[in-house]
Amino acid sequence: MKNLIILLCLVTVFIGCDKNYIANTPTKFTGCRISKIVQYPLDSNNNNAYFFQYNADGTVSKIYSISKLYSEYNHLISFTYNTNFIIAITNYQISPSYVNNDDSIALDTQNRIINITNRSGGHGYLQNYSWETYSYNTTGNLQGITYFLYGQQSIDTLNWQNGDITNYYTNTNVSSNKNTYTYFYYDTVYNTGNITAEINNLISYGRSIYNSTHLLKYKITQTGNVKDTTKYTYQIDNAGKITSINQKYILTDSTTLIYYECE
Repeated sequence: MKNLIILLCLVTVFIGCDKNYIANTPTKFTGCRISKIVQYPLDSNNNNAYFFQYNADGTVSKIYSISKLYSEYNHLISFTYNTNFIIAITNYQISPSYVNNDDSIALDTQNRIINITNRSGGHGYLQNYSWETYSYNTTGNLQGITYFLYGQQSIDTLNWQNGDITNYYTNTNVSSNKNTYTYFYYDTVYNTGNITAEINNLISYGRSIYNSTHLLKYKITQTGNVKDTTKYTYQIDNAGKITSINQKYILTDSTTLIYYECE
């Protein structure tokens, strides 16, 4: 009930920010879509909740983010859609008129993200902060991400097999801060209803950037000669949709709960 009261307050604060539109007449969405995501870290008293609103065609129109412990991080992301790009504007509850982030998400003819440019600031003084570009292989899988931050460039590379990421290499073009992630999967297909996106992509951009076909079982992280393992377990509903993701990493234990509305 407390989260619901906070959400209603956020709706009241941000109601004047709705300027979203879709370039073409949308097709009515039918099916199940994510209505809320709640993330619980090791300390279950500190959770983050994300509430989703949608356009008629099923694309995300707004995301309300509420932090139980850090209310200054409460924010609203509003999405505007055009033929080949998306604008995502973030306003924080502490100062709703102040735009803290403005993400411009460019799409190719296959509706894949090829560039994200982030500007931060506010009151008309947004400055270029960072951007990244995405490249794909001949089978359509993401193979490289190039990041630009403070004039520095870094590159991540990905390997795939049977629709799943097998290896992810970060900072492959620099001599330090390199990490290698090796992935192992269950046979179960990844299913979150309307948008089969990595959770972090969904709560940031309202859509998928890349996603493996099957449920991740565990991943091995290697930094230098040090290896650590993160294990994943899931709860699935009768329709095959993920309702809970548990992640164990050394002493860290976190849970993500996913809620749906169907029509």
